[in-house]
Amino acid sequence: MVHYNNAAEKRIRGFPVAPGRKTFSLRQRKDDFNTISGLLMTKESSFEIGCIGGGQMGEALVKGLLKAGLYQASSLLVSEPNAERTKYLRDTYKIVTCDTTSQVWQKCNTVLLAV
Repeated sequence: MVHYNNAAEKRIRGFPVAPGRKTFSLRQRKDDFNTISGLLMTKESSFEIGCIGGGQMGEALVKGLLKAGLYQASSLLVSEPNAERTKYLRDTYKIVTCDTTSQVWQKCNTVLLAV
Protein backbone atom coordinates (compact mmCIF):
# COMPACT_ATOMS: atom_id res chain seq x y z
CA MET A 1 0.00 0.00 0.00
CA VAL A 2 1.34 3.40 -1.00
CA HIS A 3 1.07 6.23 1.51
CA TYR A 4 0.72 9.73 0.03
CA ASN A 5 1.74 12.77 2.08
CA ASN A 6 -0.58 15.18 0.27
CA ALA A 7 -3.07 15.51 -2.57
CA ALA A 8 -0.36 16.53 -5.07
CA GLU A 9 1.56 13.30 -4.52
CA LYS A 10 -1.65 11.32 -4.81
CA ARG A 11 -2.52 13.05 -8.10
CA ILE A 12 0.96 12.38 -9.50
CA ARG A 13 0.66 8.72 -8.58
CA GLY A 14 4.28 8.42 -7.48
CA PHE A 15 5.52 5.31 -5.78
CA PRO A 16 8.39 5.04 -3.31
CA VAL A 17 11.63 3.49 -4.50
CA ALA A 18 13.76 4.52 -1.53
CA PRO A 19 13.06 6.54 1.61
CA GLY A 20 12.38 10.12 0.59
CA ARG A 21 12.47 9.44 -3.18
CA LYS A 22 9.67 9.07 -5.70
CA THR A 23 9.55 8.04 -9.35
CA PHE A 24 7.13 9.49 -11.84
CA SER A 25 5.75 8.44 -15.19
CA LEU A 26 6.42 10.77 -18.13
CA ARG A 27 2.83 10.23 -19.24
CA GLN A 28 1.33 12.83 -16.94
CA ARG A 29 -0.53 16.04 -17.58
CA LYS A 30 1.20 19.43 -17.71
CA ASP A 31 0.05 20.42 -14.21
CA ASP A 32 1.54 17.21 -12.85
CA PHE A 33 4.92 18.22 -14.29
CA ASN A 34 4.61 21.61 -12.62
CA THR A 35 3.98 19.86 -9.31
CA ILE A 36 6.88 17.48 -9.89
CA SER A 37 9.24 20.35 -10.62
CA GLY A 38 8.39 21.76 -7.20
CA LEU A 39 9.34 18.45 -5.59
CA LEU A 40 12.65 18.04 -7.42
CA MET A 41 15.91 19.70 -6.46
CA THR A 42 16.82 22.26 -9.11
CA LYS A 43 19.91 24.33 -9.82
CA GLU A 44 20.85 27.36 -11.92
CA SER A 45 20.64 26.24 -15.52
CA SER A 46 19.83 27.23 -19.04
CA PHE A 47 17.89 24.09 -20.05
CA GLU A 48 14.91 22.44 -18.38
CA ILE A 49 15.54 18.88 -19.59
CA GLY A 50 18.76 17.15 -20.57
CA CYS A 51 19.06 13.73 -22.10
CA ILE A 52 22.23 11.66 -21.99
CA GLY A 53 22.08 9.47 -25.06
CA GLY A 54 20.62 10.44 -28.41
CA GLY A 55 19.94 6.97 -29.76
CA GLN A 56 16.53 5.39 -30.28
CA MET A 57 15.45 5.77 -26.64
CA GLY A 58 16.72 9.35 -26.39
CA GLU A 59 14.96 10.28 -29.60
CA ALA A 60 11.72 8.69 -28.37
CA LEU A 61 11.89 10.71 -25.14
CA VAL A 62 12.57 13.96 -27.01
CA LYS A 63 9.85 13.28 -29.55
CA GLY A 64 7.32 12.47 -26.82
CA LEU A 65 8.12 15.57 -24.76
CA LEU A 66 7.84 17.82 -27.80
CA LYS A 67 4.74 16.15 -29.23
CA ALA A 68 2.94 16.38 -25.88
CA GLY A 69 3.74 20.08 -25.76
CA LEU A 70 5.40 19.76 -22.36
CA TYR A 71 8.61 21.53 -23.42
CA GLN A 72 9.88 23.63 -26.30
CA ALA A 73 12.81 22.43 -28.38
CA SER A 74 14.97 25.28 -27.07
CA SER A 75 14.64 23.96 -23.51
CA LEU A 76 16.03 20.48 -24.36
CA LEU A 77 19.71 19.51 -24.43
CA VAL A 78 20.82 16.09 -25.71
CA SER A 79 24.29 14.62 -25.32
CA GLU A 80 25.34 12.29 -28.15
CA PRO A 81 28.93 11.43 -29.14
CA ASN A 82 28.05 10.30 -32.69
CA ALA A 83 28.33 13.35 -35.01
CA GLU A 84 25.90 11.99 -37.62
CA ARG A 85 23.27 11.22 -35.00
CA THR A 86 23.78 14.66 -33.42
CA LYS A 87 23.20 16.36 -36.77
CA TYR A 88 20.07 14.26 -37.37
CA LEU A 89 18.59 15.20 -33.97
CA ARG A 90 19.36 18.91 -34.47
CA ASP A 91 17.86 18.96 -37.97
CA THR A 92 14.80 16.87 -37.15
CA TYR A 93 13.75 18.26 -33.75
CA LYS A 94 15.54 21.66 -33.69
CA ILE A 95 17.02 20.83 -30.26
CA VAL A 96 20.39 21.79 -28.84
CA THR A 97 22.96 19.00 -28.80
CA CYS A 98 26.40 18.50 -27.29
CA ASP A 99 29.00 15.76 -27.30
CA THR A 100 29.86 15.50 -23.59
CA THR A 101 27.69 14.43 -20.69
CA SER A 102 29.29 16.94 -18.34
CA GLN A 103 27.58 19.77 -20.22
CA VAL A 104 24.20 18.12 -19.62
CA TRP A 105 24.86 17.73 -15.88
CA GLN A 106 25.98 21.36 -15.57
CA LYS A 107 23.32 23.05 -17.67
CA CYS A 108 20.08 21.12 -17.03
CA ASN A 109 17.54 21.09 -14.21
CA THR A 110 16.51 17.50 -14.92
CA VAL A 111 18.57 14.80 -16.61
CA LEU A 112 17.16 11.72 -18.35
CA LEU A 113 19.42 8.73 -18.95
CA ALA A 114 18.85 7.03 -22.30
CA VAL A 115 21.91 4.83 -22.66
